[in-house]
Amino acid sequence: MLTEEIFSKLVAHMKKGVLIHDQMTSLFAFLNLKKYKKRQEKQFYEENKHCRELQDYYLNRYQKLLPELPVENPTLIPQNWIKYTKSEVDTNTKRSTTKDLLKKWIEWETQTKEILQTAYKDLFENGDIDATYKVGELIQDVENELQFARELKINLDATDYDIVYIMEQQD
Repeated sequence: MLTEEIFSKLVAHMKKGVLIHDQMTSLFAFLNLKKYKKRQEKQFYEENKHCRELQDYYLNRYQKLLPELPVENPTLIPQNWIKYTKSEVDTNTKRSTTKDLLKKWIEWETQTKEILQTAYKDLFENGDIDATYKVGELIQDVENELQFARELKINLDATDYDIVYIMEQQD
């Protein structure tokens, strides 16, 4: 695969990741889980920054604009939730949604790491060592995020997503 194709795919994937974190931010805010919301908001900004940096890296390194690929909207927010208010969310919905979002977050970051590792391997095989290094930095960032999400899941699994525990974490 050509370097241009690799970078185009990475940028499209990263843009989808920005959308995912944006929607998770909104969902956690709607559930009134402020600390989880802030964490997703932080990821939203960081991943948007990394996406921009990757595009700039490509432009500066290869002196070319990167072809844009379509970006799928992940649509994590259920359409029927639009008619409700924050105060109408019951405890079971808050627990199950937190569990579901955490699972989706880990799945997304695991998939992202696999995509980045494949890109790393392809760039290395193409002899593009500088680009390999750049993608390696992204792999480390994703691994750190994945470690955080997995540890959060371990703690929440241990309490069976106890709502009191979840709410205490928001302070």
